[in-house]
Amino acid sequence: MRIGLVLVAAALLGGCAGVRTGFLPFGAAPLAPREPGAAVGFYWGEPDRPHREIGEIFVEGGGLEDLEALRAALVRKAAAVGADAVKLVRVGFVQEDVGSWVYGGWSFGPCDGPGWGWYGGYPYLVGGARRIVTLRAIAVVWETPPSGA
Repeated sequence: MRIGLVLVAAALLGGCAGVRTGFLPFGAAPLAPREPGAAVGFYWGEPDRPHREIGEIFVEGGGLEDLEALRAALVRKAAAVGADAVKLVRVGFVQEDVGSWVYGGWSFGPCDGPGWGWYGGYPYLVGGARRIVTLRAIAVVWETPPSGA
């Protein structure tokens, strides 16, 4: 039974593959999620329909090779918060340190105090860093046209 639970948990976590999503509402009451499979529009600029902005969505994870998967995660998050479409406002990078910090540059010699001793030392990163792609978009809902128009 435990092995089954571990396998299920591993499958669920593996599907995330390190992608994080979030939503910052702009103060409006939360909307119901969209129906599964409902189309959510994706715009690189302003949509050509009247709309209302409901919040900002962010997606973070992976590299440039994962851009299409990140876009799909953005659209899924938009559907989950009840948006009809998203307009992409920023593609950026976050730097994440990988490896470990070590201290180096120690020297042995005369110190500020009496006698000799170790002095100096400064931290530096061994292993480097990696760049993680971030997407920021504004979630929108379509405005209904006024009656009589």
